[in-house]
Amino acid sequence: MSRNGRKQPDIAVDLNISLRSVEEILMKCRPGLAPSTPQLRFRPRVLDTTDVDFIVGLVERTPDIYLYEIQKELLEACDVEISLTSIWRALRHRGYTRKRVRQSAHCTPAVGSLPSE
Repeated sequence: MSRNGRKQPDIAVDLNISLRSVEEILMKCRPGLAPSTPQLRFRPRVLDTTDVDFIVGLVERTPDIYLYEIQKELLEACDVEISLTSIWRALRHRGYTRKRVRQSAHCTPAVGSLPSE
């Protein structure tokens, strides 16, 4: 029975969930018990904040740098061997996005300068 006197099968029918789910929820919410904190299942980061700061510094100093160049610099300067994907994810996590190449205005011919036929 729950705290308000309703039976678990009735709760399961009303909420359209299994009886086992109701039992688990009520067991986790018993008075006097603190809810357990779930264990995070993330892998530890390969790059620490110093390494990521180094990468960001490289990108700010040389905005057109390639990922493989960052990888090479990171190996030489910080002795960290890491995949290109991890570098990309670290940059994306810091708010950097892909480069976009656009024609600048001085390279685009004006409409009036086209020869008339």
